[in-house]
Amino acid sequence: MKPFVFIVFVFGVLFKLEAQADFLTLAEQKICDQIKTDDVKIHLVADSLFQYVDEEGELKTKAYLHYWKALGYYHSSEQPLDSITKYASKSQELFLKINDSNGLFETHTLLGKTLLFLSDWINADSHFKRAKQFANTDFKRFRSEVDDGFKYIFKDQIDSAFVHLYAAKKTLPQLNPQNCWFDFYKTDLYINLGMAEIRRVDYANTDYEKSIKYFKRAIKSYELSETKGIENYLFCLINISYCYRKSGFFHVKSIHLDSARFYLRKYIDLVEKSDIKDKYGKLDGAYGNLGWQLFAEGKAKEGIYEVQRSKDYLDSMYSNLLEKKALEINNSYENKLKNQRIEYLNSENEQIRKNFFLTRIILLIIFLLLVILTLAFFRFRQKNRLLKKQQQEIIQIKDQLEVLLREIHHRIKNNLQVISSFLGIQKRNPNTLDTEVILSQCQDRIQTISLMHEQLYSQKEFEYIAIKFYLKKIIKNHIDTSFEAQNIDVNDKIENHSIDFERGLSLGIILNELLVNAAKYAFVDKRKGSISIVFKKKPSGFLFEVSDNGIGFPDNFAEENSNQSGIGYQIIWAMVNKLNGAMDFKSHKGAIISISFPY
Repeated sequence: MKPFVFIVFVFGVLFKLEAQADFLTLAEQKICDQIKTDDVKIHLVADSLFQYVDEEGELKTKAYLHYWKALGYYHSSEQPLDSITKYASKSQELFLKINDSNGLFETHTLLGKTLLFLSDWINADSHFKRAKQFANTDFKRFRSEVDDGFKYIFKDQIDSAFVHLYAAKKTLPQLNPQNCWFDFYKTDLYINLGMAEIRRVDYANTDYEKSIKYFKRAIKSYELSETKGIENYLFCLINISYCYRKSGFFHVKSIHLDSARFYLRKYIDLVEKSDIKDKYGKLDGAYGNLGWQLFAEGKAKEGIYEVQRSKDYLDSMYSNLLEKKALEINNSYENKLKNQRIEYLNSENEQIRKNFFLTRIILLIIFLLLVILTLAFFRFRQKNRLLKKQQQEIIQIKDQLEVLLREIHHRIKNNLQVISSFLGIQKRNPNTLDTEVILSQCQDRIQTISLMHEQLYSQKEFEYIAIKFYLKKIIKNHIDTSFEAQNIDVNDKIENHSIDFERGLSLGIILNELLVNAAKYAFVDKRKGSISIVFKKKPSGFLFEVSDNGIGFPDNFAEENSNQSGIGYQIIWAMVNKLNGAMDFKSHKGAIISISFPY
């Protein structure tokens, strides 16, 4: 009899374990299916599964159900951080008891991301490090890299974020796209790359076009439908618009401003059609941004219209809040009135007492309502004043932009006159050159002017430039086009000083002509050569010196130069005169040209 009982017991245990395993498999599949359809509503599936939690049940089932409950809250639109922490901590405790490495990886990851939102950096970092200890597959290691990138973006350590995000991107092609979380984390990777690019502190290094590429990839990988991931999609749209707007204003690309408006309007259309959290707040911000951009583009009338629409949505948002509050007060009043009527049937004396109490409650509610309306009125008036102030600031910005535009046109006109002078000198040259050579020389000179504008518009200051970076760009341009092929090395000792636009351009034109002449005349035997460039500040003014180890100047060079027989040196002398400077030529182990000019 005893062996029979033992066999029945064993079969019962095996049956129970198999049933629990089937339940976990089916439950995990439900969660996975929900991620692929609408990750914002995972908490509904998690809530329906959580009813199977039994205090005396199997630990693994309880652990996963607690984890899915926390995961559901994390992906919900409300995202209650205290509930996420509560259920994730409970699941971690249970996974630790059964030593489930997969569950420990998931819960440590979830707790790390939750604690980031609570600004608990130390504990968040601790959980991410523990999660890495259980990352025993390529996909888990990929997820850890994405989460580390997300962590460093939160902490504004953008360089560290890029290290982890690029590491994750590098492993992406090796992963199985059939994995349940593949599309989700692929989207997350590109969103984080886009945000990291935007949050670079140095505007000169921020690559908004790269951010646009990453956000577009995020949209594509998510394969959005009408009911799936609307929050992530909207996040990508508003950031693409932001990047196009930034790129348009900093790089003067009107097509980028058009794209910024396109994506911003697409964002607005989707928000208006949806019923998402903080709908009116999103529309208020979107129309405000659209109005600001139109003002900045000089479309004042359209800008005022969009700003007014922003104000209308702000009013609608505030009106909805008032209606909701009034409804709550009204429901409270009706409940109390219902209780009063029930008590009236039981006792007439009790009814009189209740009526007196109800009267006091009504007066209190009316008083509170008056207080709320008064506060609302003052807040509304304050917002109106703020809006008027913002409109005045927009008008000031518009005026500043108009002044800046006139300055840009003036500079363009001056630079066109410089180019015209170059061509005039070339035209008057008695020596005939090959057309291809003439065009190449003109191209180099125009490129020098173009580099000045590129340097100017990549920084916030429009009057002065960092001369070191400008001259280095000219040097690099020659290295890329001719010096490398001619086996010429360039060494520079250029100090970084702020130089005004006109003098900086003159220095750039002089450097271009000297580099062209050195490549053309200094190394005629095509031997390996080197060019040295020095720019430094001295007590009497600035010194600019270019030297090479070539064949040096001919004996009669100073006389020829005074007669201005060479086109390049005519241009150089014109620029030196423009600098109010002096130029000296000498040969010592090559050619040395020294130019000094005052501060």
